[in-house]
Amino acid sequence: MCFKLLLSLFIAGCGLEGVSPPVEGESRHEERIKGFTFTESDGASKVWELAGRSARLERSGEKDRIHIYDFEVEFFQEGEDDTLLEASRGVFIREDRIFYTEGDVLLLSGDRKIETSDIKWDPRTGGFETSRRVKITTPDGIIRGRGMTASRDLREIHLKEEITGDISG
Repeated sequence: MCFKLLLSLFIAGCGLEGVSPPVEGESRHEERIKGFTFTESDGASKVWELAGRSARLERSGEKDRIHIYDFEVEFFQEGEDDTLLEASRGVFIREDRIFYTEGDVLLLSGDRKIETSDIKWDPRTGGFETSRRVKITTPDGIIRGRGMTASRDLREIHLKEEITGDISG
């Protein structure tokens, strides 16, 4: 996959704001930016676009962690926006392309909405996962539970336990 990193343009112009004590045998530093967009594409089509109010890049060992505030990512299917993920904050593991989000997490796709306190997106599975309480709203009703996996387009949602709901129909 081609990974366009618009953030790197901003980071290149940022100075080092703070240096944490290094872990033994490992160098570590942080960089901060405000207002940014990441885009990942597969050939000519967008796969996702990530935006945030501010971010802190933490370079440590072999993995870069980007801590993002006012986290928002749009997932695309065949070039069209498909699913929206919003959260108060999140972490993007750049090398693995994994998102971890927390704080008022909202997933929207078509007429389906999922609300929870944290969620993980893993491109290897192509889906979302949480062990926390979730509220799923569809035109047919509201379902609540604890623990969930969902496909990227939210067409397949599996709750793990404590499942309750109000279904009309």
